[in-house]
This record gives sequence, structure tokens and C-alpha cells, in this order.
Amino acid sequence: MEYWGLSKYPVTHVFITHSHFDHIENALTFRKMGAKIVAVAGDAEAVESGDDRVIDYGPFYKDIPRGKRFSCPVDIRAKDGDIIRAADHEFQVFHLPGHTDGSHFLKVVVGGKIVYFTGDIERAYYKDDFRGARLAWSGGSDYNRKVFFESLKRMASLPADVLLPSHGQKTMVDGWKILQGMYLRALLDWRGASVQDEYKWD
Repeated sequence: MEYWGLSKYPVTHVFITHSHFDHIENALTFRKMGAKIVAVAGDAEAVESGDDRVIDYGPFYKDIPRGKRFSCPVDIRAKDGDIIRAADHEFQVFHLPGHTDGSHFLKVVVGGKIVYFTGDIERAYYKDDFRGARLAWSGGSDYNRKVFFESLKRMASLPADVLLPSHGQKTMVDGWKILQGMYLRALLDWRGASVQDEYKWD
């Protein structure tokens, strides 16, 4: 914060897009400074307990006893459609499970542009068409491809200008192309024989 010249601005809310440890490890520090911790039900329990959903893909943390892992109380348990006001803006919650049970987007309108904070649900490596879209990592214990597919279908209908993911490149224009591209990529990649038993296609 200090490096970026932001330390003078108070942090009132910390929005946890999902419960993996690389997204929650500093939450408790900010809460001690007065910030409210926001998570969606489904991941809020994992954030508070620091259970295996938080570190199941970090084997170097497996030996840390539960309770001494990354965990933090959650002050606001949000749900789909909730609007949370922070920093003079309104953030709308879009619950989009699959990557984790409580994964979600946060929508905010800034300067007439529709902006989504997408967590780990969306990744993009910019190209001029859908081929820049990448699907979320699938290694977590609560990853659910069938549920994630339904979230991708919903995402494809969202108007979007700017996408701000936790990993990968930011999309500053025509974000809707990436969201539609992710759905198309799932349609193309997941129709193989290896997933036919996991998802029954219409």
C-alpha cells in the first residue's frame, strides 16, 4: 500500500473473492486495522476455520495445525444480488460457484464503465478474440465442473467492459468477449469423452 502511495487511504472493506490461502492470508491484518471482511456463504466458513479448502493445493502448509493456518472472522456474509457500499461506490455480488463454493464476481460502475473484480474465476491472456480466455484452475477440493459450467453460462450473458482478475492480464475493453469466450471454451473443451460422465450435455 505504501509503495503505491495508497497508505493514506483507509481500508474499510476487504472483499474475499474465494477462500484459497493466497487470497485471504492478509485479511486478518486488515481486520485488525478496522476493515470489514466480506465473503460469500460457502467460502465464509472456510475463511473462518482455515480448513483444508484453504490450503488443499499448498502441500507446504499441510503440516500447520488447523486454527494456526490462514483464517479470519467474516463480518459480512454476502449472497447473490447483494449490494455493498464502500469507497463511495456500490459493489454488486454475483455468486458464481464452481472454482470454489463461494466464488463470485463484484460489479461496480466507474465512469460509465462496467467493471468486474473476477477473482480466480476468469483469466485472460489478451488476444483479439475468445482464444485469450482461460478457465479457472480446477485443482481445489471443492471444484465442481458441472456447477462451474452453469456459472460460465450465466457469465456469458453479462455486459462487461473491464475485467480485473486475481491472476493473468487485466481486460480494459470489451470484457464481455472474454466472458463469452470462456463459455465457448468450456463448450469446446468439455465435450470430450473424458467428461461425458461428469456432465450430461443436453
